[in-house]
Amino acid sequence: MVTAFPPWPIDGSLNARFVAQAMRHPGRPALIEPRGVTSYAELDAWSRRIAAVVRAAGVQAGDPVGVIVEQGAAQIAAIFGALRAGAIYVPLDAALPVARLHTIIGDAGLRTLVADRMNRSLAQWLVPGGQVLGAGSAEAAAGVADADADADADADADADADAEVGPDAPAYIYYTSGSTGPAKGVVDCHRNVMHNAARYTHALRIGEQDRLTLLQSCGFSGAVSNIFGALLNGAALLPFDVRRHGVAALARWLASAQPTIYHSVPSLFRQVVDTGVALPTLRVIRIEGDLGGAPDVERFQRHFNRPGQARCVLAHGLGATETGLVAQHFVTAGMPVPAGAMPVGHALPDVQIRIVDSAGHALPPGQIGEIAIHGRFLATGYWRRPDLTAARFAPAADGQRCYRSGDLGRIDANGELEVHGRADLLVRIHGEWIDLHGLEQALRAHGGVRDAIVTSSEALGGSPALCAHVIADAANETGWHDTLRRALPALPHLRIDVRRVQRWPLDANGKVDRRTLAAHAPAMGTQAVDAEVPATATERAVAEVFAQTLGLDRVGRDDDFFELGGDSLRAVDASLALQQRLGHGLALGAFQHASSVRGLARLLDGAVPPDDLVVLQSSGNATPLVCIHGHGGNVFSMRTLARWFGPDRPVYGLQMSGLGGVGRPPLSIEAAAASHLRHLRGVQPNGPYQLAGNCFGAWIAIEMARQLHAAGEQVGALVLINPDLPANCDVPSAPKPPTERLRGKTVRQWLKAAKWHLTERAPQRALWKAWELGLLRSGPLAALTYRLPVAVMIMGRRYRPSPCAVKATLLVPSDRQLDTAERNAWSALFPATGCEVIDIVGTSTDLFWMPQVRDLGVCIAARLRP
Repeated sequence: MVTAFPPWPIDGSLNARFVAQAMRHPGRPALIEPRGVTSYAELDAWSRRIAAVVRAAGVQAGDPVGVIVEQGAAQIAAIFGALRAGAIYVPLDAALPVARLHTIIGDAGLRTLVADRMNRSLAQWLVPGGQVLGAGSAEAAAGVADADADADADADADADADAEVGPDAPAYIYYTSGSTGPAKGVVDCHRNVMHNAARYTHALRIGEQDRLTLLQSCGFSGAVSNIFGALLNGAALLPFDVRRHGVAALARWLASAQPTIYHSVPSLFRQVVDTGVALPTLRVIRIEGDLGGAPDVERFQRHFNRPGQARCVLAHGLGATETGLVAQHFVTAGMPVPAGAMPVGHALPDVQIRIVDSAGHALPPGQIGEIAIHGRFLATGYWRRPDLTAARFAPAADGQRCYRSGDLGRIDANGELEVHGRADLLVRIHGEWIDLHGLEQALRAHGGVRDAIVTSSEALGGSPALCAHVIADAANETGWHDTLRRALPALPHLRIDVRRVQRWPLDANGKVDRRTLAAHAPAMGTQAVDAEVPATATERAVAEVFAQTLGLDRVGRDDDFFELGGDSLRAVDASLALQQRLGHGLALGAFQHASSVRGLARLLDGAVPPDDLVVLQSSGNATPLVCIHGHGGNVFSMRTLARWFGPDRPVYGLQMSGLGGVGRPPLSIEAAAASHLRHLRGVQPNGPYQLAGNCFGAWIAIEMARQLHAAGEQVGALVLINPDLPANCDVPSAPKPPTERLRGKTVRQWLKAAKWHLTERAPQRALWKAWELGLLRSGPLAALTYRLPVAVMIMGRRYRPSPCAVKATLLVPSDRQLDTAERNAWSALFPATGCEVIDIVGTSTDLFWMPQVRDLGVCIAARLRP
């Protein structure tokens, strides 16, 4: 296979080499993703247009430019656009906590961001006073109108926008994950990045017929080899957002996309293989970022190199943001499965690997020490940190530079490098050093154990403890504790918890998030092997429903539904299952107050009454945000929104009385607002109050604001999310006829609308007529009044809003755009202050799901008080 890279030395720039490939292969696919294909010619035109916009915005050569774009073609176009403008691109992962993004932006000194529509509001909020440029679209770059595209990069652009860029000019700043200390920006130049791409190219023989996966966030430096390894060779890049769509969807897409080179961390590789998907076109499987071992080799030997499949190798390598790829070990068909960890192989050309002691002195083969990398093409250093650069990148005696990695390793008898984990995976407990990686390897050797991670933490009282998190088949569990005890003979009384795990929490880089496991040992779908068994009949029923809903073998008495991996959708399933099993009108809201087996059983048995106020986020000193439920009466959907605000702002949820038949709902908006205020004042006696009402809850929020204002309280924010105009609004609006409302809808959407009118709208009208006639106020039909859907309908139809003196902000999703008459009607409800209308990303059904909830969160946060 012919590659695009000549032998060393390599000069030029990344963008010049990409443009050469685009001229050579204009019609070939550059990017293949679930939403479609982008050719090299389209990517060339798109990135050139972005480069023109960046330069027109006043960005000079060598200035850093942030790229905050969702995974896919627009993100790659923005990266090359920044490079072609002579800028330094700084990838920003929008899924990171806002505080972390602020830290990166401040450290990099970013004043200009390139963003897509999904992240434009977030970008504008992150750089107040800076400039946010739209990423545009491939269609607009080709001269085709695109109504959804961003305006900036779709304006007329200079066809000769490329800046002159030398090989030693900085290309990017990648911020490390911070798993081994504070985040720091690693800077590298065009020449070094191309050398890294060349190492991959020659080691894997990448050519124009290849298809390389891109499963990491582009905010992770592991994406560099995939992006440039593909697009500087004329090959195709296959981006997929695993965090958003999940492993099962990834497996299905890989089967159709037919990649030839797969790259991920070992844990994700194992999960993909375990789905049973066949990937006959793969010729290289790269696992890097974490240590691979026997479980990976076993899966490789079992699932690949079958008759009719491509000849495939498993490549296990070592690299870092500061060095690029430095070593690689290849496993071929028929090779034996290693007893423990795999070696990461021999050093690649132009790189030397040495094992050194704490003083930097070389150690002989066989001894474990710190891995030091020598080479001419290491990263240029840390952004604006000359002190740290000098400390970590030391001049070597051979005229090269040396990077101290912080990883422990040794050279084995075959001359290959073995990695023994990071130095920070060695923990000292009661004077004894414990190798967590070694414990993990011992657990993985158990039959039925598919993967294991061991973390250290403090138990109650501050005493040290270990927790082994195990993904395993329904097999023998009794030997897990024994294995750990045998490995720790000097610590017979050390507390060791073992918990079964359904899946690993992954960080933004696709690596196992050890911090999450350590901080929340029961989180992410875990169950204690030695958990206390349910004690009562109700507890046993709840535990069995939890296990059935979440796919667990068993659930303990104190296990929490959401910490076991449940979410709002699965809570609905569990609620319905419990209703059928126990005949109990279980409120969905009960899960908000008691989501453990023991606590939920107490609610069901009537031992404790549910409360209308739910604490969604308890910590923080900022003014609280209060979220009011929608038509369903519960605040499940608000959980993700509350998490987005992070630990600095308390977030409360108010849900309807009468959920699941526990108590009676009010029959007027005014009564609901008064009830909510009584509960709210129990945790926040005084203002300023900040209210966010969702859909039907927007009317309650308006009435709460009106009552607070009348009582002399201050309302700091009133945010109305996806609201309808009240049915009895005195201000005339211009309702759209049915044909207009359904124009442009798909057949499936037409059928869904028709079903809604038949099953919900028509019965509601009949029930309202019965209410008007007095048939629901007494007699045998009176009980219907207090069923939540009926009560909500009655409340909505009875509500006649009074003018409100509080300024409101309407957040309107993309499928609910307001016309002029509707905007005027809303403004008339707020005659003294007016009503701000903001169009937001997402539809009525997905506003509270990632990634749309980020835009929702930004729009709310921008209107809140500190």
